[in-house]
Amino acid sequence: MRYCNALAWIRYRGTDIPVLPWVAIKYFVVAVCCVIALVAIVEWRLAVLAAQGRVTSDPWQREDARIGRMNAAKVKASLENPFWRSAGISPALTKASGKSRILVIGDSFVWGDGYVNANDIWWRQLERELHRRGYWDVEVVAAGFGGASTQKQLEWLQAGGLPGLGSPDLLVFGYVTNDPDVRDATGRPLIKQLGRDLPPGDWQVLDRTLGRVAPNLAGQLRQRLVAKAQAGSRDTYSYGDWELKLLEPPNIDAYREVVAELGSFLDGAGKPSLVVTLPNHPGPDHFRVRHAPVAEIFRSTGLSFHDLLDDFVREYPPGGEVLQWGINPANGHPGTVSTRFYARKTADILERDHSDLLGPKSPPPAGRRPRINDWMPPGANVHEVGDGAWDLSYPAPGDEMLELPLGKRHLVLAFEEPLPIDRLRLRGDALGGAEVFLASTDPATGIERKETVGLGYQTGQALAWDTREVAGADRVNTIRIVADLTPGVRGAEGRKLGLSIESGPNEVLP
Repeated sequence: MRYCNALAWIRYRGTDIPVLPWVAIKYFVVAVCCVIALVAIVEWRLAVLAAQGRVTSDPWQREDARIGRMNAAKVKASLENPFWRSAGISPALTKASGKSRILVIGDSFVWGDGYVNANDIWWRQLERELHRRGYWDVEVVAAGFGGASTQKQLEWLQAGGLPGLGSPDLLVFGYVTNDPDVRDATGRPLIKQLGRDLPPGDWQVLDRTLGRVAPNLAGQLRQRLVAKAQAGSRDTYSYGDWELKLLEPPNIDAYREVVAELGSFLDGAGKPSLVVTLPNHPGPDHFRVRHAPVAEIFRSTGLSFHDLLDDFVREYPPGGEVLQWGINPANGHPGTVSTRFYARKTADILERDHSDLLGPKSPPPAGRRPRINDWMPPGANVHEVGDGAWDLSYPAPGDEMLELPLGKRHLVLAFEEPLPIDRLRLRGDALGGAEVFLASTDPATGIERKETVGLGYQTGQALAWDTREVAGADRVNTIRIVADLTPGVRGAEGRKLGLSIESGPNEVLP
């Protein structure tokens, strides 16, 4: 007698053996359903955390890649010519008469890796902070590029001299923990980094399988697989270990020579300078071991070295989500909490040690007007056509645009300084409708609030929103526009929009 139901039976040595018993199939199906349900729950939870900016999700990875491509098109600074400029922020190499000029030198923290709004970069925040304190005759310019070590920054100074970097009156070096990276005479790094000098691996199979149904979960697994691959390398180090190896011989000895050469150059240039550390999260254990060796090197050379770590930890105690300090969940470069902190502390140093360069304080210049000085995507080609009025080209359907955190394709316009907006108008011959979102700065901290305020969707070719009763409209930092254009519109001229704003006296300071 057969003791169960099965798909088939076979007889072996006089015994009937079931093939795929129905009960086994049932349990297998239940197990598969449980796995699918578990994956779905994990994916849903990761999506929720990603929307809150608390985890590195696949959508944020893609958004960060989009931001990187747009910044590469927008920012004109390069490894060969690091003087920072863009279509909206384009300082002359020769400073204006009667102005003092501060040059901030660095790497990706200066270039702006991951930033949607260039005014969030710390050297731009420094100028805002100096203006807030009343130093209107000081301008801040920058030179930087991703991965540029102290050695590379010295090469920039030696190649073009100070005139090639804007003829500054004072230099500020933003020290980041990868700055001791030294290359030999052939250009090879003394210490190799995994991911830069050795690819971390290819996870296309993961992306083609799990990544198609659960991209957030696949993204988390990819990070762990990369970490595992890094742990197995012998002469090439994962980023954290690589930073520590830079502080050991032979690299640290070579770095000491680089800093000494930098000190000699600055002495010969006859311009004051200072070095400030830029910790991108309040982690005392992480940064102290990385800052202490180089602090001794800089100070022994006679350079003014200021470690901001203790103040950072004092103001922002360790704990919470590390990702809150980054510019976005997929990019660990410092967000506005950090960049505002760097700006405030550097301004304190300048007031204490270089008050003569800052000059006297004064009220804001009369007749200040709103100025849009940055936008994404860069192809929007924003240009001023009048006081409080601009023309721009809305991107075509196939053009790359930002999507997060709104979850829809949109254009970002950033103001040089926050300002009050009473009324906002948008017009265009091909405009069918639009929705506008405002992001404002916190009056106490000067940091842009994460939450945007939607003004509602309107239809038509000429739209107007009254914002006098809108929360945050008294200090607007950025505008996000989602526009619907007539289908089939081609060419920048056909996609042209006109933006105008009305505002009260522009007395808002970051």
